[in-house]
Amino acid sequence: MVRNNLLLLYFLLLSVVSVAQYEMTPVNPYSKFQQLKHYNDSSVFNRSIYFVPLLVENEAATEIKNYNSRVMKFLRNKHFVELNDTTLTLFADPFVNFSGTQQGDTSFSGNSRGLIFRGKLSEKFYFMSAAVENQVYYPWYMRQYIAGKNVIPGLGRYKNFKEKGTDYAFAFGQIYWIPLKSLTVEAGHGKQFIGDGYRSLILSDFSSFYPFLKFTHTFGKFQWIHMYTAFQSVKREDSRLLVYQRSHGSFTSLAYSFSEKLKISATESVIWQTYGPGYNNRFPAAFFIPVPFVKPLYYGMSDPNNISIGLTASWRPVYSVMLYGQFLLDDFSKQHATDSLGIYNRNGYQTGIRIIEPFKIENLFLLGEYNNVRPYTYASSISRQSYTGMNEPLAHPLGAGFSEWVFNGHYRYRSLFVTASWIRASTFKDSPDTNFGTNISKPDTTATLASAITIQPSPAVIFNYTIELGYMINPRYNFILSAGYRYRNYDYNFSDDKTEFFYIKLSTQLINLYNDF
Repeated sequence: MVRNNLLLLYFLLLSVVSVAQYEMTPVNPYSKFQQLKHYNDSSVFNRSIYFVPLLVENEAATEIKNYNSRVMKFLRNKHFVELNDTTLTLFADPFVNFSGTQQGDTSFSGNSRGLIFRGKLSEKFYFMSAAVENQVYYPWYMRQYIAGKNVIPGLGRYKNFKEKGTDYAFAFGQIYWIPLKSLTVEAGHGKQFIGDGYRSLILSDFSSFYPFLKFTHTFGKFQWIHMYTAFQSVKREDSRLLVYQRSHGSFTSLAYSFSEKLKISATESVIWQTYGPGYNNRFPAAFFIPVPFVKPLYYGMSDPNNISIGLTASWRPVYSVMLYGQFLLDDFSKQHATDSLGIYNRNGYQTGIRIIEPFKIENLFLLGEYNNVRPYTYASSISRQSYTGMNEPLAHPLGAGFSEWVFNGHYRYRSLFVTASWIRASTFKDSPDTNFGTNISKPDTTATLASAITIQPSPAVIFNYTIELGYMINPRYNFILSAGYRYRNYDYNFSDDKTEFFYIKLSTQLINLYNDF
């Protein structure tokens, strides 16, 4: 109880500092392009190994066009509501997604309405908050995922809406504090992303929103980050004292910048066992220790507290090229060095390249990436201790036991843009009676061993192709009119499950949502 009160006190004591003429914007499909383009300009971005809601200088990052007409100014380069005085700066914008999808003879629709508020209290306090209500109809493969996980991908719980529809709401918010030039403090209900790729094998923004408290301290060429989180379960427990149990996480990172071009970091991730028979939210003393890499030495890598270590590196040999990668170590056993199934030795790696404005083509961005994670990585002997939140993986959407190729491209000319992606993944398919290490929510004690099966299963192959054309109506809050084509094929045991549709939508694309799995 004392530790809980201390943690609550940390939240209540936060106040925020920032720089004039900057505003907070959530991590969205376009924020990485902006950050990479201005990678070497420390006056615009204070780059962290975590991609977080950015403090972006308005004109420099969004390249707002000026208009003489009041109507055009309102529609194209102003926030929906703007309030500026000596004590408060407040921006309010709609958060909407009105979409229509045509899949053969079947039509789907989406209807999302909400508001996002961003602003500052004096020159030293930044905040952001949003709430959205949704009624959405999804294609078949998404409905299968939703029924299996009991959540909307990345957005949390839902209830049924009419026939085959879903009704759900989500909210997020954050405050940002810089008490010292070298120290920042963030607190809120949101998501984090570690790495430079399209995917992250350490911590991504795929899963649902969660509460967090994060400290970042920069000293010389080093950067230290420590974050506390709470991940809520999906299913209720029978005991009224344990309704909607939570698992708690701590993430500690230490980064070193050899130069503006070369950076490397190591992250310790722990999902703590803070519950048991008759109790919940009981924290061990080590939970509060912000020193990196002490916990793996003390507990070991196979402890019920699910511990993993991740390495992230990026190198920019020239301005237009970034090479990046990650390595994740979950479990390691010298006695089982030839473990082909991944039960004792669990790890994953990522390699990738980003090309920024190749051949001096302004606002063209290309990405190529390969991800590989061994079976049973992220899993635990206790289901609740797996590397998940809201029943979804905290890292890669496919969980574990997969290999994946990702190729993305984005090009913008003035207000027009085109985005294309090609993704191919190979993964095993778990069933209620088998556990080949893909579904990380299953206890690893139920692993299906090679001796227990006569034929090793053939992997499923998943293809995702997407192309989208769009027009940026208002870059202040990413108000976009777009249309696109989507193709997905799930090939398993010589049977294809194809999904193909066209869509059109009017939306404010302010957060990352993933359906390419």
